Amino acid sequence: MTTAASHFFHLAPGCAARARLEEAETFFLAGNLNEALAAAQQAWREHPLEPDAFRILAYLHMTLGEYPPAAKAAYQAVVLDGDNPASFATLAQVYLTFNMLSLAEETLNTALPRFPNDPTLLTLSADVRFRRGQEGRAVEQVTLALQQNPQDGYAKALLGSHHLRRKHYTAAQKLLADAVEVYPNRWDYLRDYGITLVHTEQYDLAQRVLARSFRLNPMDQRTKQYLFLAFRLGKSYGGAYWSTAFFFYRNSGWGWFLNIIGLLCFIIGAIWGMVVAFQWYSLDWTATLWPGGLFFGGLALLLITQAGITLQYRRGRRFDALLSREVKELEEG
Repeated sequence: MTTAASHFFHLAPGCAARARLEEAETFFLAGNLNEALAAAQQAWREHPLEPDAFRILAYLHMTLGEYPPAAKAAYQAVVLDGDNPASFATLAQVYLTFNMLSLAEETLNTALPRFPNDPTLLTLSADVRFRRGQEGRAVEQVTLALQQNPQDGYAKALLGSHHLRRKHYTAAQKLLADAVEVYPNRWDYLRDYGITLVHTEQYDLAQRVLARSFRLNPMDQRTKQYLFLAFRLGKSYGGAYWSTAFFFYRNSGWGWFLNIIGLLCFIIGAIWGMVVAFQWYSLDWTATLWPGGLFFGGLALLLITQAGITLQYRRGRRFDALLSREVKELEEG
């Protein structure tokens, strides 16, 4: 699949099924996946030996989450057009989509020695290596792919997500913004882009981007957590409190440590305070300073850490309903 602005599907110059497949592309870009699939199937019936028809059928079945027909169509494209790197790329992409890393790697190991500089194959290989934790080699491959095809949104998304994991938020933001422009309905690209916007304090834009991701996939917990934070951090009041909560959300180890310290101080201060209270008639008021300090200090630690460390566990219908209401208000505003 190409990332050019004029066409999403890449068709060979002599493609016999061009008219039908361009019709499928029009339906696909309009979000009518079933109509797109019907048009592609008609292209295949009219031209049963056209490799582009099989590649596009594979992509559409893959988009619909249908593995067996996607793999079958992609494999047929390799049989019919094995001298074209796009056939191997389609088959590898199907395997990657359904997280069959070994099969994707086997396909790419067959294709890359034959087409070592093909940017799509390099990007797909980088995706496999990122998933296997081989970050160094993956970055080399995706960088090389972008040198050859600077408009590749898929490659930019991979590299942007890498920078996000490394907490290079400014670099990640630019790459992911470009990826979202090419793939506006990829909820995961929108999520990662929105996360970079939260980290760079662009809360209004982060709300809109994460709201789109939430609409596309309301089940992803990380999207919901960052959307919640974007709404809270973007308010004119409570900013300091939620900034602190955001710190402990990102640094949950410190959050839990201070929360436990706070709880211990709170309990010790409360018990000590009760002991002092029973002896108040024989003690100077300064005897209350230590238990009072422990009590209120522990309470303060509990309050400032609680929101951050518990956010990752917030889920369920009430949380989803809250976010849905806030998203609706955002869209109506």
